[in-house]
Amino acid sequence: MMSSGNSGPKIEYVGGYHEDWKPNYVLTETVTYGGLLTGGLASSPQAGDLVVVFVYFKYIGDATGGITISGYTKQSATYVENTWITNHLVFYKILTAADTTIDFASGGAYAYPMYGFQVFRNTSATTPIADEAIATRTDGLVDPAGVVKTNSRQWICVGGVNVGGGGAAPEDEWALELTTTELDNFLTGGQKNYKAGTGYSASVSDPVQFGGGNAGTELSSAVSTLLINPSDL
Repeated sequence: MMSSGNSGPKIEYVGGYHEDWKPNYVLTETVTYGGLLTGGLASSPQAGDLVVVFVYFKYIGDATGGITISGYTKQSATYVENTWITNHLVFYKILTAADTTIDFASGGAYAYPMYGFQVFRNTSATTPIADEAIATRTDGLVDPAGVVKTNSRQWICVGGVNVGGGGAAPEDEWALELTTTELDNFLTGGQKNYKAGTGYSASVSDPVQFGGGNAGTELSSAVSTLLINPSDL
């Protein structure tokens, strides 16, 4: 049974950012996240904030083992193989005062990297991620899996990617988008048949299926729903 927990500290949304796809085969850049955030309390995170980073690749097989972010915990890594391939990774960190950058390192050649991140305040310093539900699909746009809240002050953070098409006409294969009506500050990136997005919600625990694309059989899709704890859990 979920406790109401209304009297305790509440999570706050600092902001989010999503980078567009990069036309190369490695991800070894350093991102200074000061001034990048939109949609929340501030344009820059501060010490004690939780940063959740979603990283995506397509093509070139399983990339999930070779990608790291210095100082970050790898929460999960998902590989979906079909005519089109999806690589989907999730990282997180509670920032210190010295943290001003996200340092990506690629252990191999992986195609068209893309990433987005969301930042939260007043989260647990020891167990910020209470749970994660991962959903994949190869015959249409993915439906994010739900999580079970044990406290009404828990939030969710969601990140997902869809690759490929499958329509009969060539233009159908490039008609992929990524939309949702249930996630706040839903930020997206990508091009043609490769779209990713991330958002959050203080109230929803099981987001509806993403919209904006066709239901072809060549797709590969993956999405993570993270359950975030407030600071007293």
